Amino acid sequence: MNCTPDKKLALELHDKLKADAWKVDRLGEDPEYTFDEACLRWLKDKQHKRTLRNDKCKMRFWLIHFKGRKLSSITNNECQDLIAKMKNRGSQKGFPSQSSKYSHLAFIRSLLRIAANEWGWLKSAPYIKAIPPRQVRVKWLTREQATALIDNAVDYLKPVITFALATGLRRGNILSLE
Repeated sequence: MNCTPDKKLALELHDKLKADAWKVDRLGEDPEYTFDEACLRWLKDKQHKRTLRNDKCKMRFWLIHFKGRKLSSITNNECQDLIAKMKNRGSQKGFPSQSSKYSHLAFIRSLLRIAANEWGWLKSAPYIKAIPPRQVRVKWLTREQATALIDNAVDYLKPVITFALATGLRRGNILSLE
């Protein structure tokens, strides 16, 4: 029987699905779900989220590495290695921020937890370690520090500094004013 590669692949997939269905029905084994199926289910279940667009971006990153993989084969070590090698996409050069890395790890951890706890697709979710980024400490100037800053500034910057302190605008916003 001569088959095109597409037909051959479809027949193999059909045979695999049949074998999986037989294992579930006759042997009582749990079906194996893929990362792709989990992503589709996530999109269906979470379509109401305002941040779904962000989830899709994170999903694209993980799909590059886990497309077609069984959910049960995904490990913390593998996720950590992929995040360590992660690079910025598009126009930004260099490495992503700690916050970006954390959000990617938090997404896959959420997906695997829901697959285990809500959907029953995994016996247990793997532990995915995600260290939250350090919070930047916000500093406030005292009235005395503000006065000293203005007094010691060059004359042409005094009005700009006074305006910045009065409004709280950022440097870029102030300098772009006309």
